[in-house]
Amino acid sequence: MSEQKQPGALAEIWERGRLVWRLMSDQRVPTWVRVGIPALVLLYFISPIDLIPDFILGLGQLDDLGVILLGMSLFIRFAPDYVVDEHKRALGIDLDSAAGGEPTRKVHSDSAPIEGEYTIKAEGKEEQEATHNGYKQ
Repeated sequence: MSEQKQPGALAEIWERGRLVWRLMSDQRVPTWVRVGIPALVLLYFISPIDLIPDFILGLGQLDDLGVILLGMSLFIRFAPDYVVDEHKRALGIDLDSAAGGEPTRKVHSDSAPIEGEYTIKAEGKEEQEATHNGYKQ
Protein backbone atom coordinates (compact mmCIF):
# COMPACT_ATOMS: atom_id res chain seq x y z
CA MET A 1 0.00 0.00 0.00
CA SER A 2 1.50 3.34 -1.01
CA GLU A 3 1.06 6.36 1.22
CA GLN A 4 1.06 9.87 -0.23
CA LYS A 5 3.17 12.36 1.66
CA GLN A 6 0.99 15.09 3.14
CA PRO A 7 2.40 18.62 3.11
CA GLY A 8 3.35 20.23 6.41
CA ALA A 9 1.32 23.03 7.94
CA LEU A 10 3.51 25.80 6.53
CA ALA A 11 3.53 24.23 3.07
CA GLU A 12 -0.26 23.95 3.17
CA ILE A 13 -0.61 27.61 4.21
CA TRP A 14 1.74 28.59 1.38
CA GLU A 15 -0.32 26.54 -1.13
CA ARG A 16 -3.56 28.12 0.09
CA GLY A 17 -2.00 31.59 -0.15
CA ARG A 18 -0.93 30.95 -3.74
CA LEU A 19 -4.41 29.60 -4.54
CA VAL A 20 -6.14 32.65 -3.02
CA TRP A 21 -3.77 34.98 -4.89
CA ARG A 22 -4.68 33.32 -8.20
CA LEU A 23 -8.40 33.31 -7.37
CA MET A 24 -8.33 37.04 -6.55
CA SER A 25 -7.34 37.82 -10.13
CA ASP A 26 -9.90 35.47 -11.71
CA GLN A 27 -12.95 37.35 -13.00
CA ARG A 28 -15.16 34.25 -12.58
CA VAL A 29 -14.98 34.65 -8.80
CA PRO A 30 -17.81 36.95 -7.64
CA THR A 31 -16.77 40.53 -6.89
CA TRP A 32 -18.16 40.40 -3.35
CA VAL A 33 -15.79 37.49 -2.64
CA ARG A 34 -12.77 39.12 -4.30
CA VAL A 35 -13.33 42.46 -2.55
CA GLY A 36 -15.47 41.79 0.52
CA ILE A 37 -13.58 39.00 2.27
CA PRO A 38 -10.11 40.58 1.90
CA ALA A 39 -11.57 43.94 3.00
CA LEU A 40 -13.05 42.41 6.17
CA VAL A 41 -9.78 40.64 6.97
CA LEU A 42 -7.82 43.85 6.39
CA LEU A 43 -10.28 45.81 8.52
CA TYR A 44 -9.84 43.39 11.42
CA PHE A 45 -6.07 43.32 10.93
CA ILE A 46 -5.66 47.11 11.16
CA SER A 47 -8.42 47.61 13.74
CA PRO A 48 -7.30 48.51 17.26
CA ILE A 49 -9.98 46.15 18.64
CA ASP A 50 -8.77 42.53 18.83
CA LEU A 51 -10.02 39.37 20.46
CA ILE A 52 -6.61 39.04 22.14
CA PRO A 53 -4.71 42.32 22.65
CA ASP A 54 -1.52 42.64 20.59
CA PHE A 55 0.58 43.71 23.58
CA ILE A 56 0.49 40.07 24.80
CA LEU A 57 3.44 38.83 22.78
CA GLY A 58 2.77 35.71 20.76
CA LEU A 59 -0.88 35.31 21.67
CA GLY A 60 -1.81 38.76 20.43
CA GLN A 61 -0.56 37.97 16.96
CA LEU A 62 -2.21 34.53 16.87
CA ASP A 63 -5.71 35.96 16.55
CA ASP A 64 -4.55 38.09 13.60
CA LEU A 65 -3.07 35.01 11.96
CA GLY A 66 -6.25 33.07 12.69
CA VAL A 67 -8.39 35.73 11.01
CA ILE A 68 -6.12 35.72 7.96
CA LEU A 69 -6.35 31.91 7.72
CA LEU A 70 -10.13 32.06 8.23
CA GLY A 71 -10.39 34.66 5.47
CA MET A 72 -8.37 32.44 3.12
CA SER A 73 -10.63 29.46 3.89
CA LEU A 74 -13.79 31.52 3.37
CA PHE A 75 -12.41 32.92 0.13
CA ILE A 76 -11.78 29.41 -1.22
CA ARG A 77 -15.13 28.12 0.06
CA PHE A 78 -17.18 30.93 -1.54
CA ALA A 79 -15.35 30.84 -4.87
CA PRO A 80 -16.99 28.60 -7.48
CA ASP A 81 -15.81 24.99 -7.11
CA TYR A 82 -14.91 24.52 -10.76
CA VAL A 83 -12.70 27.63 -10.68
CA VAL A 84 -10.98 26.48 -7.47
CA ASP A 85 -10.39 23.00 -8.95
CA GLU A 86 -8.96 24.52 -12.13
CA HIS A 87 -6.49 26.66 -10.18
CA LYS A 88 -5.57 23.74 -7.89
CA ARG A 89 -4.70 21.64 -10.94
CA ALA A 90 -2.64 24.51 -12.38
CA LEU A 91 -0.71 24.79 -9.10
CA GLY A 92 -0.26 21.03 -8.83
CA ILE A 93 -2.29 20.77 -5.63
CA ASP A 94 -3.78 17.31 -5.08
CA LEU A 95 -7.57 17.52 -5.41
CA ASP A 96 -8.09 14.36 -3.33
CA SER A 97 -6.07 15.40 -0.27
CA ALA A 98 -7.48 15.06 3.24
CA ALA A 99 -7.45 18.84 3.65
CA GLY A 100 -10.10 19.05 0.94
CA GLY A 101 -12.72 17.40 3.11
CA GLU A 102 -12.00 13.78 2.38
CA PRO A 103 -12.36 11.36 5.28
CA THR A 104 -9.06 10.64 6.97
CA ARG A 105 -10.00 7.04 7.74
CA LYS A 106 -10.50 5.02 4.59
CA VAL A 107 -11.95 1.54 4.22
CA HIS A 108 -10.04 -0.73 1.89
CA SER A 109 -12.04 -2.27 -0.93
CA ASP A 110 -10.76 -5.76 -0.06
CA SER A 111 -12.01 -5.62 3.54
CA ALA A 112 -14.86 -7.94 4.48
CA PRO A 113 -17.88 -6.98 6.58
CA ILE A 114 -17.81 -7.89 10.24
CA GLU A 115 -20.20 -10.72 11.03
CA GLY A 116 -21.16 -11.88 14.47
CA GLU A 117 -23.85 -13.06 16.81
CA TYR A 118 -25.38 -11.25 19.72
CA THR A 119 -27.83 -11.97 22.50
CA ILE A 120 -30.56 -9.65 23.71
CA LYS A 121 -31.34 -10.10 27.38
CA ALA A 122 -34.23 -8.37 29.03
CA GLU A 123 -35.40 -8.74 32.60
CA GLY A 124 -38.53 -10.88 33.00
CA LYS A 125 -38.58 -12.02 29.35
CA GLU A 126 -37.23 -15.01 27.52
CA GLU A 127 -33.70 -14.85 26.19
CA GLN A 128 -33.68 -14.07 22.47
CA GLU A 129 -30.74 -14.85 20.26
CA ALA A 130 -30.17 -13.27 16.90
CA THR A 131 -27.51 -13.15 14.24
CA HIS A 132 -26.36 -10.28 12.06
CA ASN A 133 -29.25 -10.82 9.63
CA GLY A 134 -31.99 -10.97 12.24
CA TYR A 135 -32.87 -14.70 12.25
CA LYS A 136 -33.62 -16.37 15.56
CA GLN A 137 -31.72 -19.50 16.48
